[in-house]
Amino acid sequence: RASGWDFGTAHFLTGLHECHWVKKSFDDGFWGILSIQSDTDRRVGVTKCNADMEVTEIRLADLNLVGFIPEEIKWLNSLESLDIQNNHLAGPIPKSLGELDELSYLSLDGN
Repeated sequence: RASGWDFGTAHFLTGLHECHWVKKSFDDGFWGILSIQSDTDRRVGVTKCNADMEVTEIRLADLNLVGFIPEEIKWLNSLESLDIQNNHLAGPIPKSLGELDELSYLSLDGN
């Protein structure tokens, strides 16, 4: 038996399961419960996935989150948009964030 974690067995750290939840939520109309009826989309968390069921968008803005951006963000290699503005995040920005080739929108202001 191997000790420690590796990417192949740490599926809960990937976007796979979150995307299945997002798809089911859209199919069931659950986002209607979470969203305020307005011109502004108010969804939070994992909000978009691609056809391969990989996380492409995370919105965690204005939630008073405290902590730091984990280095494990690198495992979301299809991430296109990360909005974590207006929280209480501190610490260094992980170098792995700059290695996400698909990332085209990043909002860190207000931390």
